[in-house]
Amino acid sequence: MSSSRISSLNQTFALGEVPGNTTCKAIDFSFALYQVEFETPDGIDFTSHADGHYDVNLSTNGTKTTFDGSRLDPGWVDMNLSSFGKTPVGNINPLMSIFYGGDQYKFNDGVCDAGTIIPGFPMNEYDISGSNFAGDGAAGATNIIVPFTPITVPSGASSVTFEISWDLDNIIARYAGGGPGQEIFVLKNGWWNGLHITASVQ
Repeated sequence: MSSSRISSLNQTFALGEVPGNTTCKAIDFSFALYQVEFETPDGIDFTSHADGHYDVNLSTNGTKTTFDGSRLDPGWVDMNLSSFGKTPVGNINPLMSIFYGGDQYKFNDGVCDAGTIIPGFPMNEYDISGSNFAGDGAAGATNIIVPFTPITVPSGASSVTFEISWDLDNIIARYAGGGPGQEIFVLKNGWWNGLHITASVQ
């Protein structure tokens, strides 16, 4: 199923006085409440589909269906696969955060600290207790790390703008379940490769 090809978010942060040559190497975005909307396939009634797995904040508007985005999370789907007539994989955890940092896409289960995000980060040289980079995430949850090119903010800069884009083209995969009304709708394998971020200084 397709949606708009690219979804973008621009977020600008106004700055106070910034010490010269301050460098941003990583950013943490945690999943909050979000919803998905797409064309209802084949007139499926999601109020009862897959034993009600998708009936969370569910609404319909003509041919459009909207429900809680977590219902497409492979981890949550995996937990409910037995209801769909399939055997759970058992090693897929629900998503917790997206970290932008480092130079490659990778996954981390449980607590994710700066040393996990940025290879070689000298954590012993910083007092980061109580900050997200001291450890964000939770047991039984998965974090995704997306490459990010560090940006240096010179003194005198007024703001920094981060542009996050996500390729949504055919992002939802559809799989046969154990019988009628048991099909599985889930984010496609490799969906994270469509996440990108850029930063600029004003």
